[in-house]
Amino acid sequence: MKSLVNGSLEGYQIKIAKFKDEFIWHTHEKEDEFFLVISGRVDLHVKQNGKVEVFTLNDGEGLVVPQGIEHMPVSKGISNVLLFEPATTLNTGNVINEMTVEEIEKI
Repeated sequence: MKSLVNGSLEGYQIKIAKFKDEFIWHTHEKEDEFFLVISGRVDLHVKQNGKVEVFTLNDGEGLVVPQGIEHMPVSKGISNVLLFEPATTLNTGNVINEMTVEEIEKI
């Protein structure tokens, strides 16, 4: 996943990201995360109450993943996604690994 910051509003960042393939399961303990698919298709896998539910988002469709909910985006092919989240939000949430991006390129 590659993200670019396109602007900010009241401590939130507006990010444009390219999703491809399967990301990782992660949680944002204190932040809600809004996904809006600009083009492509993203399956958001969400774990709640011991069950996995998949929300399929196509062009123009969005979803808020509430704080504390474990989730994993999956995109077959490349999808362009707008994210709206607090500026402090790490892309990998509670997981720090080689996919973690601490400084996002600004456009």
